[in-house]
Amino acid sequence: MKRTWYYQATAAEGPFSQTEMEHLIANGIIDGFTNVRATTGGPWMPAKDTDAFHTAFSAAAFDALPCQRRRKHKLSLRVFLYVICFIVNLLVVILLLISVGQLANLAMLSLALLFFGRLAL
Repeated sequence: MKRTWYYQATAAEGPFSQTEMEHLIANGIIDGFTNVRATTGGPWMPAKDTDAFHTAFSAAAFDALPCQRRRKHKLSLRVFLYVICFIVNLLVVILLLISVGQLANLAMLSLALLFFGRLAL
């Protein structure tokens, strides 16, 4: 008889085959501290303490390390790009406000020349 497994999240989940449990471990749904139990009964125990999943956790830990490093790098790169975009947008807004201010000054100057130029005549 094939052994099936349950894991304990908020409630008991299962039954799962050995292969399905290894996929759950590889995808990070089950970690080493998740309680598991075979259908043959017995107590709940942390998955890392079972002989059945020892190799699955070794492979999952090996695969997870480079991904975590890459993910951390991508996050910092993403934050850097957001900061650069924010600074560029802020400079554009400042330049637009300055140019609007200069246009307003030119308009006021031309109106002043128009009115005061006629008054002087």
